[in-house]
Amino acid sequence: MSDVTYAYNPNSLGDAPDQLLAFAQIVIDHVRGLYSHDQKALAGWSDSSKFEYERRRLTWNATADDMARKAGEAADGLRDILGLMEQTERTNAAAFGG
Repeated sequence: MSDVTYAYNPNSLGDAPDQLLAFAQIVIDHVRGLYSHDQKALAGWSDSSKFEYERRRLTWNATADDMARKAGEAADGLRDILGLMEQTERTNAAAFGG
């Protein structure tokens, strides 16, 4: 097992929150698209089928909303972690002259 040294590198880690949000947006857009038929597509459907479709659409949209909220929270958490890492690196550099 080799020793691994970590140093904060804003050029490689700083964009991680934005990358997380971009990936999450792809997934969220897919989830929203699962039940996005227009009303013309539903014209020949029975009332019970339309009701079930609407129920599922609302459920999936709520899921997508929840996913977006959680992705935002995760990105904020990553920003906090990166900020703490940068602060620690600066503190160590000041304390140890590096």
